[in-house]
Amino acid sequence: MLVASGAAFGLLAAGLLGSPSHAADDTVEGLRAARAARAGDCAEALDLLAGLTSPGAELRLVQGRCEIKLRRFPEAVETLRGVLATDPGLPGAQLALAVALFHTGDLDGARAALARSNPPEADAAEAELYRGLLLLADADSGPAAAALERARLLDPRMDLTASYYAGLAWAGASERARAEQALRRVVEMAPGSDWAVEAQRALDELEGERNWWLWAKGGLEYDDNVLLRSQGTPVAFSGSHDIRGAFEVHGGAELLRKDDWSVGAALDYYGLVHADLDEFDQHVPLVGVWVDRRLAERTTARLRYDLGYSWVGGDPFQFAQAWTLTLFQDFGDRGRSRVYARPYLDDYLFSKDQDVPDGPGMAFAPCLSLRDLVCAPPGIDEREQRNRDGWGLMLGAEHDLPVPALRTEFTAGYRFDRFDAEGGEFSYFGHDLLIESRTRLPWDLHLRIQGRFVYRPYDQGSSFPDPSLVFLNREYPLEDRRRRDHVIAALIELEKRWTPRVSTSIQYRWVDQDSSVKVFRYDREILGVYVTVRL
Repeated sequence: MLVASGAAFGLLAAGLLGSPSHAADDTVEGLRAARAARAGDCAEALDLLAGLTSPGAELRLVQGRCEIKLRRFPEAVETLRGVLATDPGLPGAQLALAVALFHTGDLDGARAALARSNPPEADAAEAELYRGLLLLADADSGPAAAALERARLLDPRMDLTASYYAGLAWAGASERARAEQALRRVVEMAPGSDWAVEAQRALDELEGERNWWLWAKGGLEYDDNVLLRSQGTPVAFSGSHDIRGAFEVHGGAELLRKDDWSVGAALDYYGLVHADLDEFDQHVPLVGVWVDRRLAERTTARLRYDLGYSWVGGDPFQFAQAWTLTLFQDFGDRGRSRVYARPYLDDYLFSKDQDVPDGPGMAFAPCLSLRDLVCAPPGIDEREQRNRDGWGLMLGAEHDLPVPALRTEFTAGYRFDRFDAEGGEFSYFGHDLLIESRTRLPWDLHLRIQGRFVYRPYDQGSSFPDPSLVFLNREYPLEDRRRRDHVIAALIELEKRWTPRVSTSIQYRWVDQDSSVKVFRYDREILGVYVTVRL
């Protein structure tokens, strides 16, 4: 069992020497108890405090902290609850209670006390240490490792303890290089100690540990607009809602590691199987390989190549390739950043649109042939204009910022996207803004809220007419202005983690695409329930 850090005991006790506001605290025994606690002699401090008839809240806080140091955790809980009943706002008391509750096994109580705490700057490292330990107990490895790393940076005296548990957390987050670095630091700092023995054992296990991962998610979704029915679509096509099964599998392995280099491969699969509209069933396998290079302790570069193929309704739909260069930077308690550049190629495999017969050149005039159901303004080759094949370039940046007081991590990002299609009608510049929050709630519930705004100005107008202006054997009109799309999307997900490997979730997604071309204007709502298994 980990012993709580005593770094803050002397600092709190030292503050008593200049606090004569309580007469009972100014007794000789009280001052001697404070000095003993500051010197680390908690047994003597407790003996002295036991002789006081009415110690103030600050001295009873010293008593509670000393009971923690002497591993008398149930007694410490009782003492500290009494302190808070007397002085709920006493700095450091809630944190001390969180530490005591943690060591009695009351993790929910410890989380609640830590959330209420507002520790002084001198206790910030201890707060981060126990925040990390609580996250680690919940198998929330990435945030746990980040909190533990912050603890050791805030107070070097905690480096040994924080580094050991950070190593375990990094290992749980599949950050093998960081795990090895943290555990080796423990071995080097305290050779021959119990900490070093345990750290070496963890290193040995890490060496023999599998270097692959696999997780799967599946469930049922209700989609109210499978067809992406646009505003103005004829009523005959209005039945586009359906229930479907949704599945995704993600697996990968590190194939090679040497010094600051590593090489790996991944295989992903996404699938949708509809109850009624099976012509919209989707199957999307993706294969990726990457090379990582650690540039500094907190900086990593990654080059990744992805290859994907998709089917819709059993027919080939798209072949895609992408190359992504990403730079990862860890700023400690200020969060983590990613900047990336991604050139990509899209090749659409479905049958291209047919050329629409030319009309006489006057809107709503009869077509040149009675056999033409509709006709378009002359001079437009729809088959060529609507060719979606092309290349693109994405440039983006994202930053994750943890806010421990809110038990929340925020993400904000921006992405620029240039796509150059062979048919100029689908060439555009895109701007994508993202904001997301991930909050840990009581009872192992996790709430994720995401919002996006996308703006895509296209290079030219569209050859698609307004459906409400299409009449039998008549030339339909087209707008001269360039196409503009505005997309607003939101996601809300609530996940319950039953074990570190199994969770269930419910998710709601909403998309509203407003376009200057009516046929591309639609809204969509999806409600799903899922089970996730991590191996």
